[in-house]
Amino acid sequence: MIATASLDVAPPPASVPAAPGLDPAVRASLVSRGVAVARGPDEDATRHRERVATALMALFRDGREEGAFQELYRWTRLEVLHWLRGLVQRYGVALDPHELLQDTYVNVFQYAGSFRDSQPSSFRVWVRTVAANVLRRAAQRRSRFSLQELPEGLQEPADRGAAPLRRLLDGEECRRLEQAWVLFLLHYARAYGALRERDRRALELVEVRGLSYAETGARLRVGPSNMKMIMFRSRQRIVHRMRLGMGLERASRSA
Repeated sequence: MIATASLDVAPPPASVPAAPGLDPAVRASLVSRGVAVARGPDEDATRHRERVATALMALFRDGREEGAFQELYRWTRLEVLHWLRGLVQRYGVALDPHELLQDTYVNVFQYAGSFRDSQPSSFRVWVRTVAANVLRRAAQRRSRFSLQELPEGLQEPADRGAAPLRRLLDGEECRRLEQAWVLFLLHYARAYGALRERDRRALELVEVRGLSYAETGARLRVGPSNMKMIMFRSRQRIVHRMRLGMGLERASRSA
């Protein structure tokens, strides 16, 4: 059984690449908030990464600036990816850690308002809780299907080898997708922020904290059928507002 809290997995080894340097504008914003960006004399590399990650998350939570989120992603994604790989191996689930990573940061972006920077390691603890819930939900969805249900020919493993030119093109495509992904998240955040407080709270309890509909309904003091309707309508409203924001709603109506 996969727990919904931060799971007990060994920390990343020293082979995990060091966190990248910060964008000058984001660095200046951190300094203006009293954050010591440089590593302290009595601070090891791990504690330094955790402290700066927490400061970056708090910066994004308070300002919702795209640059702050991009730096948070660059600063932390390798360690989160390494931790997710450990979870996938430990629980033996056939899931792609890279896909889990993207889903984790979608939740980080969407529910930034629930983050609390009470200690230097707050982001590490919080993001692992989010990632564990993402993995649990993905594993539950995966268990509903069997390999035998796939059409013949789709069960063969793909050749993951790539020529140098192919790797170069893939890298460029990844950069473009990352830019598009951040833009998508900005539209999502605006749509999410336009929801009523109860709807936002329901989404947070179900999608971030991993509560069941029954548990969420009990906290919000609504019945099971009403809880399902709240979740359905909240998601529909997000999709509708995102389509409007991206100029897609008019095209869909005329189609």
